[in-house]
Amino acid sequence: MRTTIQVDERVLKEAMELTRAKTKREVIQLSLKELVRNRRLKRLRERLGHTELEIDLAALEEIRGQD
Repeated sequence: MRTTIQVDERVLKEAMELTRAKTKREVIQLSLKELVRNRRLKRLRERLGHTELEIDLAALEEIRGQD
C-alpha cells in the first residue's frame, strides 16, 4: 500500500543510522514492527503483573546445572 506521510528528516536519518536500514521504507517498516512488539510486551507485562525475583548468580548457576 502506498501512503504519503511527512516525516522529520533528522529522526528518519538517525533511525536509518541506528538500524543500518538501507531504505526509508525498510526503516519505517522496522519501526512499525518494533512499535507493535513493544506495545504488545507492555500489555502482557501489565496483565501478568510484577514479581520481585531475588536470586543470585550462584543460585542461578545451580538451577541451570539441574537441567
